[in-house]
Amino acid sequence: MADPSLGADARSRLIRADIRLGIGLVGWVFGAFVSAVFAVVLAGILGYDLFTPTGVGSDIGRVAGQFHQDLPFENPAIPIQWTFAFNVPQWIALIGVPMFLASLAGATIAGAFGFRVRLADLNSLLLGVVMQVVVLYLLYLVYFEVFGEADVGEPARRLAATANGWGVVAFVVMVVVVAPIAEELFFRGLVFGALRELVPDWVAVGVSAAIFAAVHFQLVQFIGLFVLGVVLAVQTQRSDRLGPAIMTHAGFNAVTALSLVLL
Repeated sequence: MADPSLGADARSRLIRADIRLGIGLVGWVFGAFVSAVFAVVLAGILGYDLFTPTGVGSDIGRVAGQFHQDLPFENPAIPIQWTFAFNVPQWIALIGVPMFLASLAGATIAGAFGFRVRLADLNSLLLGVVMQVVVLYLLYLVYFEVFGEADVGEPARRLAATANGWGVVAFVVMVVVVAPIAEELFFRGLVFGALRELVPDWVAVGVSAAIFAAVHFQLVQFIGLFVLGVVLAVQTQRSDRLGPAIMTHAGFNAVTALSLVLL
């Protein structure tokens, strides 16, 4: 006898798609708000700067300013370990809301949202690498030709600049492991899944990808994240589970993480 907590039966017992979508987006906003407040309060208590620029020029300017003002030579940038901590409320929301909705239906996130991973899904890591190295490279060549040059990697570089020792481990885990799992469960499992019940699949793919790109709040990166979101949604649609999308997302992020840490 089939387990009623898995598959189509579990999805059929979820609350209405529009209500699920609304609860999900409210949960995301709440998680983002708590993370932001947490970051501002702790940064103030610990004496860190939330908006420290990166680069050699920035470091020279900071040291020169500290010298002329007779201040101690210190870097106010937030260490990566604290950035990891600041994101915890957001990740709790991304994972917790789908778990809550699944529990209301007496189901698991595996059944209700396709949170299942197979060994064969590791093949999708390569797709993520190709997306980052080839597809986005060509995409931004066209973008820069039309709109002019822009620093696409500055936010990630600012984050990686604070990583050393265990901070490097925290950075890689955050970007390559935690973010793909949490974001795929929420954006493809919950958001895309709900949209598919409300609009045609092709519309659901585009809208979910746009939401995914927009909530990263990086205007220059929007087009690249949108294309990634489309690929991840199509993978989820075809496989009816999140494993392939999680691995593609992890491979995509791994290129950025490792290049920033190693180069």
